[in-house]
Amino acid sequence: MPHRFNPWIGPWFSQTNVLSELDKDGNGEVDVIEGNDFNLLLKKHQKSIVEVDRNYVQQFVKVSSYLKTKKGNIQSIFNSIKDTPNQEVLNEYVEILKGEIHTYNLILFNSLKHDCIFSGR
Repeated sequence: MPHRFNPWIGPWFSQTNVLSELDKDGNGEVDVIEGNDFNLLLKKHQKSIVEVDRNYVQQFVKVSSYLKTKKGNIQSIFNSIKDTPNQEVLNEYVEILKGEIHTYNLILFNSLKHDCIFSGR
């Protein structure tokens, strides 16, 4: 199996490769944070969740707000990568971005999982 280049591996990252890997459709937004799946599911199943416990909806709203903030942080770091002055700063931003995306994905996954549990799926 041929080895595929991965801009996330190694101590040196190419600015162009990182940007194109994170924004495959070229619209200027990090692909991972596009969409609003969590809020759509929350709205769709809000009634079922309230039947279990009204406090859960409030907790999900807090998670939704946190995810929105995390999306903004990820996009801001992505935008900063476009303007990095040198390789050292680029490497630092990429490491931070990797952590932010990982955290975002974990929170989103677990939130979606809990939403599905409460909705009976």
